[in-house]
Amino acid sequence: MPSYLLRHHDRHGLPGYLPGTMESSQWFEQLDCGNVFRNAFSADCWILQNNQRPVRQAGYYASDVVLQQYALMSTRHGFAGCPPRQLRLQTVVNGSALRLLGCPGVRLSDFLSDCELGRFTARVLQGAGLVADGMEWRPDQRDLLLWLSVRP
Repeated sequence: MPSYLLRHHDRHGLPGYLPGTMESSQWFEQLDCGNVFRNAFSADCWILQNNQRPVRQAGYYASDVVLQQYALMSTRHGFAGCPPRQLRLQTVVNGSALRLLGCPGVRLSDFLSDCELGRFTARVLQGAGLVADGMEWRPDQRDLLLWLSVRP
C-alpha cells in the first residue's frame, strides 16, 4: 500500500506532516473562510477527498488549492516531479456528477466536461500537466470512489 503524506496536529495543536496510509483518518486539510480542501498525496496517487468552495469571493479556485497543496507536500517530502498514475475522487456527493456517473456508458470525456466535479478535475489535471486515460466508477464502495488513471 502506498504511503501518503498527511496533515496532523501535534499535542500542542501545531500542524505538521506525517507519513500515513489511505486508511488513515489524517489528511492534508486547509480551512479558509468557510472553504474546505482535504486531500492526500503520494508519488503515484492523489486522493481528492473533500474540496468545497462555497465562499466564491475568496479569489481562487479549488483546483488552485489542490495544486498548491501538492506542490508544498511533494517538495517538502521529496516526490516533486513524480507524476501520479492515479487520481481518486473520494466521497463523490455532487448531484450532477452522481447523475452523470449513473448513466450507462458514460465516457471520461463526458465526465470531464459535463458536470462541475468533472470540470474541477479537468482543471487539476491540466494544471498538473496530466492527462486522464481511464475512469472507473465504484458506487458500491463505501466512499463512492471515482478512480482515474492518469499520465503526463
